[in-house]
Amino acid sequence: FVIMGSMPPGLPEDYYGQVLGAAQGAGRVVVDTVVGVPHIISALRRTDPAKTDAVFKVNAAELCRMADVAVAGGEADGADASTVRRAASAFLAKHVGKTGERCP
Repeated sequence: FVIMGSMPPGLPEDYYGQVLGAAQGAGRVVVDTVVGVPHIISALRRTDPAKTDAVFKVNAAELCRMADVAVAGGEADGADASTVRRAASAFLAKHVGKTGERCP
């Protein structure tokens, strides 16, 4: 099951999360968008981990943006390895937290 790209105009912000919720037990979910990620993660938390897991396919600049980590020089210049590590840690802290919950 693949979720990718921008949504058509007029759809609610949580549309991808709704689609994922309707696709319970879809197996592997590949997420190739930064649109509605909080809603997608929320929907993943409600799925059975034995039936659904997810892979987020984002580039370094997208990861930094989702984690609120500034990229020196702007998105076009990319991010160095240290910045990407900080962004990955910040993304996990923001969306998984300190409770050891299932990481979507």
